[in-house]
Amino acid sequence: HIESEKIMVASSENSIARDQSTSSHANATNKIIHGEIGCQCINATDILSSLTDRSCTITTSSGQHNGILLTVNGPCVEYDYGSNVCLPHDMMVDPYCGQLSSSSSNIIPERCYRRWCYVNAMECMGASSERVFRSKYFPAGSGVELYYSSSTCGSSASDWEASPSQQNSNHVLGGESLKVITAAYNIVPYVYKQNSNGDIPVVPGEEYYNNTIPYEGVHINYVKSLQQISNGDFDVDFVHGSRASLRIYQGAPGNAAVQDVVDGLVDIVIGPIWITGDRLKRTSFSMPIQYDRTVLVIPRPGIRRSYAEETSKVLDPFTMGVWLLLVGMIAVTAVLSVWFSKKRSKESSVYGRLAVDEFLQKGTFFCSGGVKQDETSSLPRKLLMFGFAFFILIVLSAYVANLAAFLTRSNSSPVTTIEDVIARQMNICAHPVLADDLKLTHPKANFVFNQEGKELYGLVDDYDAGKC
Repeated sequence: HIESEKIMVASSENSIARDQSTSSHANATNKIIHGEIGCQCINATDILSSLTDRSCTITTSSGQHNGILLTVNGPCVEYDYGSNVCLPHDMMVDPYCGQLSSSSSNIIPERCYRRWCYVNAMECMGASSERVFRSKYFPAGSGVELYYSSSTCGSSASDWEASPSQQNSNHVLGGESLKVITAAYNIVPYVYKQNSNGDIPVVPGEEYYNNTIPYEGVHINYVKSLQQISNGDFDVDFVHGSRASLRIYQGAPGNAAVQDVVDGLVDIVIGPIWITGDRLKRTSFSMPIQYDRTVLVIPRPGIRRSYAEETSKVLDPFTMGVWLLLVGMIAVTAVLSVWFSKKRSKESSVYGRLAVDEFLQKGTFFCSGGVKQDETSSLPRKLLMFGFAFFILIVLSAYVANLAAFLTRSNSSPVTTIEDVIARQMNICAHPVLADDLKLTHPKANFVFNQEGKELYGLVDDYDAGKC
């Protein structure tokens, strides 16, 4: 009985050991096939099949069916590319993997054997320590959010990241020909065209629509340099813009050029095109290659020398409130002087006359800087006049001390900030392309926008014409 029990226990232990081994093997297999727990493969079929603008046709022995282009020139892959399981998904689709390498060793790169799959980036970032990368086939701004992981499949992404198909190599555009225009204006030295006389007009004429006349300028050379660096990855065909867009955006050739891109007539606009809020709503821009500062240009401050302005300087040492206070003090002193006078009368008209007389007398004392003493006056009156004389002394000292500075001060009062301009309700000449942005930033300002299509030159013309 005891031996039998030992056998039963041993048998049970062996069974548990076999179950644990089987479970561990199943978990390891699941990780290899579907990825680590917390960062498992996802099904991206719906996402890829929805990209109709990248649709392509795959031909197999069983017929033809739709697929998706990973780049402009392929490859064309199945909708389940990178989905559900850890596999070397690039082995049969990447031209660097599906064919023998062009190197002398004729060895398929190791990265082609690496297993990977698309994953949920946020889930992997929060629930695992696996490395996750954004797919370079669907960069930021493409509207497609697809991320992949190699480490979740027990592999490495280092050699895949360094592969020619994932770098900015010479095959990004595959020799694509791009139609390029500039806005219909000449800004030397950035972009311009010469007319038949060899001149460079501010607003180009028919030479703008003549594609046989070459564009010139720093930005043109910049694009040509990029073309050389790419080793023929793309070709540039410089053409002219649409007359219809110029008619729609009269006075704003930059907006007209952007509209041509939106309408699909051309691929790129080059030149000094400002990135404004309105333009960003309509199309995308590259990283800026040049920055402009918005500055406030004011005339050289002048000096006002009119007779009225020069004579008004004698009042500048005191503010209007101080002058009113002084007049009030003279009036009070005159009234008290009458009150303490021996010439008191019961008739109000006499008091009024005496008050006016005293006011004029005390005003004369104040302006002359002295006080007349009357030996026959009463003691209260003498004390009043003593206080008034001391008041005159203090006021005259302060006035004379400041008067010299105000007499030599210039009457010019230039504006130095746009807030000063707005406060004085002065006109500001500005570029019409910036109209929406400037009005939003400074809604109370009086802006003048040139509508003749002369761009920056029109702004300067308005300034010289005194419109602002």
